[in-house]
Amino acid sequence: VERDLDSVLYNDLLLGHLIDELLLFERELRSIVQYPPSLPSPVAVLLAEVPFHRWLVLEREYALERLASLSSSPTAWLSSYPSGSEADDTKVPECAEGFMSLLAGITERYRMTPSPSHQLKFLELQVELLLEFHRDLDTAARKVSSSSSSSSSLLVPQSCAYLNASNFIRNVLSKWGEEEFFLRLHYYTQEHPSQGEDRQPAVGSSPFSPLSPPFPPSSPLPSYPLSGYYAYYCAPSVSSSKLESIRRLRRVDLDYARSEGSVFQAAIDVFSGLADTIRDWMVGCAREGVSSCCRKNEGIFGLRRSNVMSEDHLASIFSSVTSSLSSQCDFIDSNVSPLVSGDIFNAIIKDVDQTLFKEVITNHQFGGESAKLLCSHVNKALVPLLCQFTDSPLPQILEKCQDVCQLFSLLEGSAKLLREKL
Repeated sequence: VERDLDSVLYNDLLLGHLIDELLLFERELRSIVQYPPSLPSPVAVLLAEVPFHRWLVLEREYALERLASLSSSPTAWLSSYPSGSEADDTKVPECAEGFMSLLAGITERYRMTPSPSHQLKFLELQVELLLEFHRDLDTAARKVSSSSSSSSSLLVPQSCAYLNASNFIRNVLSKWGEEEFFLRLHYYTQEHPSQGEDRQPAVGSSPFSPLSPPFPPSSPLPSYPLSGYYAYYCAPSVSSSKLESIRRLRRVDLDYARSEGSVFQAAIDVFSGLADTIRDWMVGCAREGVSSCCRKNEGIFGLRRSNVMSEDHLASIFSSVTSSLSSQCDFIDSNVSPLVSGDIFNAIIKDVDQTLFKEVITNHQFGGESAKLLCSHVNKALVPLLCQFTDSPLPQILEKCQDVCQLFSLLEGSAKLLREKL
C-alpha cells in the first residue's frame, strides 16, 4: 500500500476508497483476528505528512458537500420522526440529525488512528464544521427575526425548528464529551497544550506520536510489555523524562478531564447561546400578546389610578389574554421539543404573572364584584390553562395574581386587621 500510495494520492475517488478499505481492514484485524496493538498498524501509511493532509482535505470537502445537500433539502427543517413516536420528543429536524450523523461518521474513522496528535486534527475539523453550521443557523434565525413585523410573528415553525436543532446538537455534544474517547483527548490537550498548534510529524518519524522514535521506522519492533504506540518509546535508550511523560499519558485522569470542561465546549457554548436567544424570543411573544390584550380597550389604562376597574373591561381583558395564551402555548407545545418547552412555559408563566400584576391589578382599584370576577378568571381560567403546560406546583403558577386573589377573598374584619398589622 505504501509503495502504491503515490499513484492514488491525488485521485479523490481512489484515495477515498483506499482510506475506507484500510480502516475496515484495521477494524477487522483488531476485532476478528485479535491483531496485537503492539504490532504496526495498517493505518500508519495514512499518517505520514502528505497522505494525512490529503485525508483531512477529503473529509472536509465531503462534509461541506453533504452539509450543503442537507440544508437545501425541502424537508431539511421538518422533524425526522413521525409525530407521536418516542423519538419525536426531540423534534430534531432532518438537517440537524443528518449533520450529527456526519460528524459521528468522521469520529468512527479517525478513532482507528492510534495517535492523539492526529486525532486532534480531526477533532479540530469537527469543531470547525460545528461552528460553520452554527453560523448558518444563526443567520437563518436572525433573518426570521428581522423580517418579523412584531415579536409575536417570531412564533413560527422555522424558529421552533432552529431551537430544536440547537438544543439537539448541544445535548449530543455534551454526551459525546462524556465519552472516554473524548475525555482522553481532552486530557491530552490539557497535559500538552502545544498539541493544539499546527504541527506535522517530521519525515521519517513514527506516525504514531509527535515524539521522535528511538530507532528508525524500518527497525524491527522490540518486544516490550506496553501496547500500541507507547511500545515505540519504551526502549532502554529513552530518557527518563520522556518515559515519565509516557507513563502520565497512560494514567489518564478522566475525573480531571471532566472537571476541565469538554473538547466540544466552544461549540456547546455557541449553540446554547442561540437556543437561549430563540427561547427569549418565544417568551417575548407571549409577553407582548398579554400586554396587547391588556391595552386593547382604548382609554382603559390611560385613566387615573383611582378609577375602578369595571366588570365588562375586566372580562374583555381576561377573555383576550386566555385566548392568546391558549393559542401560543398550544403552538409551542406542538412544535418545540419537550426537553426545551418546559423552561419556556415556566418563563412565560412568570412574565404573564408580572404583566397582569403590573398592568391590570396595580393600575386599578377593584370593587367587590370586579374583585370576585378577577379571582374567578385567575383561579378558574388562567391557572387551569397554564397547568397543562408545566410541572410547577399549583401555588407557583401566577403566584402574584393568586396572592392578590387571596387578599380579595378575605372577610372585611380580617382585611382590616391585616391592614392595621401592616
